[in-house]
Amino acid sequence: MPLRSPAPHLQLSRQFALASLVILISGMLVIGWSVSEQIQNAVFRQATKVTSAYVESFVSPYIYSYLENGYISPAMSLRFSQELSAADFGHPILLLKVWDREGHILYSNIPVLVGRSYPLNEHLQRAFAGDITAYTTELDQEEHYFERQFWDRLIKIYTPVYAPGTRDIIAVAEYYLPADALDDEIRQARIQSWRIVVAATLIMYITLFSLVKRADMIILRQSEQLERQVQKLEAFLRQNRALHARVQRAARRTIELNERFLRRISAELHDGPLQMLGAAALQLSSLPDQPSEEALQHVQTCIQESMQEMRALAAGLRLPDMDAISLFEVIERAVTRFEQRSRLSIRLDVGDLPVEANLSTELKIAIYRITEEALNNAWQHAQTDAISVSLWEEESHIHLKISDRGTGFDPAAQTNTDEVHLGLLSMRERAESLGGHFRLITAPGEGTTILVHLPILSEHGGDHE
Repeated sequence: MPLRSPAPHLQLSRQFALASLVILISGMLVIGWSVSEQIQNAVFRQATKVTSAYVESFVSPYIYSYLENGYISPAMSLRFSQELSAADFGHPILLLKVWDREGHILYSNIPVLVGRSYPLNEHLQRAFAGDITAYTTELDQEEHYFERQFWDRLIKIYTPVYAPGTRDIIAVAEYYLPADALDDEIRQARIQSWRIVVAATLIMYITLFSLVKRADMIILRQSEQLERQVQKLEAFLRQNRALHARVQRAARRTIELNERFLRRISAELHDGPLQMLGAAALQLSSLPDQPSEEALQHVQTCIQESMQEMRALAAGLRLPDMDAISLFEVIERAVTRFEQRSRLSIRLDVGDLPVEANLSTELKIAIYRITEEALNNAWQHAQTDAISVSLWEEESHIHLKISDRGTGFDPAAQTNTDEVHLGLLSMRERAESLGGHFRLITAPGEGTTILVHLPILSEHGGDHE
């Protein structure tokens, strides 16, 4: 049966393309979201750490001075505010508060906030424990009453302040950064990360699709090659079935030919030697006690003639040793034996012949028997002495041609004798049993030509190369 169309392979390719696109887009979204969140957190932490380091180093000397003197003088506070305004922390500090452990605001760049006291919240407590904390606030707590007048949303950062040269926390600096500036930085980082993720996903998709497309083309080519091989196999199977049918027909015909051949031998024995022996027996039974020499001579003649016919039949049934002679000698002996029996002169034309080592015995026997049968038919029925035999090799085949210029006949008519019909069947079966072809060309008054084409078979049964 023919293979299915390669369309399903292409359909599978498209299905893979769509499925991989969905999977890659889903993965891209998950990875992109995860990366963007990590980048946001990283930017937030980086900005917090850098700014906190600057703030802590900036605030620490002033707070240490406060602890030594017990207060921050107006001049020092003014100087602190001026330096705070001029300092570059990487991000603008909108508001700064410095807390002590009792919840008092020791310093702020907004003077009205100095001296106020609030309970220590969770973030202040963590800062006094040594942690830097940061979060975005909506300014909804009580201590943000002043900030709510100017801003809606800020980033609040708590950083511990250490005494110079020690790890002792002497205060906590709380400062506020504008959320919009950091949001812009995070947005740019997200955009850059999404670009990288999209580009990587696109490259992976194109690479995977190219590999699948290439594999699909390879499968398509292999499918086409397999289909061609299957078609060849189907052709071989058809030829095998045809050859099997020919072998079966040949087997049936062989049985029929053998039976006809045995009947012909039986008829020849009955009509020839047995008749003569019967005549001799009758003469012997009718001889007087003292037979004459002439009567004895007549009996002896009958017996000798029957023996001669018996020898002729035996000689016709016996083949020469085919293994010991060449193909040229095979055709020559067949023609010579016929010339001796018929007293006719045959024109023999032999062309180039293959190497004898590559020829099988079956091929030689077929050449001999077909030549013998064709010459006998021409002698008995063609009514002519112009007979020719040709033998040559061409395209790894042996070609045999036997022609006469006799009366010819109509192959389709049923007027041929059983002997002629038997001989034609015998020649055809011999040729086809070796994988060859038999062709009869004849017409009334046109003579007869027999063409036989036999493949050259070696002794091992293979075709000659």
